[in-house]
Amino acid sequence: MHSNCEAVELILNGRSLGRQSVVKNKHLEWQVAYAPGRIEAHGYRGGKRVMHAVRETTGGPARIGLSSDRRQLAPGEVAVVRVAILDAKRREMPTASNRVSFTLTGDAKLLGVGNGDPRSLEPDHAMSRSAFNGLCMALVQAGAKDGLIRLEARGDGLAPALLPLIGLTKDIP
Repeated sequence: MHSNCEAVELILNGRSLGRQSVVKNKHLEWQVAYAPGRIEAHGYRGGKRVMHAVRETTGGPARIGLSSDRRQLAPGEVAVVRVAILDAKRREMPTASNRVSFTLTGDAKLLGVGNGDPRSLEPDHAMSRSAFNGLCMALVQAGAKDGLIRLEARGDGLAPALLPLIGLTKDIP
């Protein structure tokens, strides 16, 4: 683990695994047997906690989550849509590789899809993409007309997701 704090404490399922001082240009390491549940890191400066990070074991893939860098699009503008595979508790699944298919309605077009996997041979100009490390993306470009744009994402065995976007012909304030 790397940190810009003075010390870090690691906690596994509510039990402290100890606090270690941070040495500049070095990393921290704990030998921990795997256990499902919750692992937390608490960072300290001047004896006060200034950072807290949590990771939890996930269940199986259950649904798709969609988010976008924007919800309103002027003609020609592009929304970058983040697609995450989630478990039943809506936690992102860092190892999921489910295939996600997209349907787009409204005056817009799907410019492309991606997943960040440098080994992927899937086409970038397509209506579907496999997740890599639980994530993939879609690029949606607005057309010239006002109105609702809807991007739907579906995957086998997953609850689908719908992301509404608004196409605007006037400047966005």
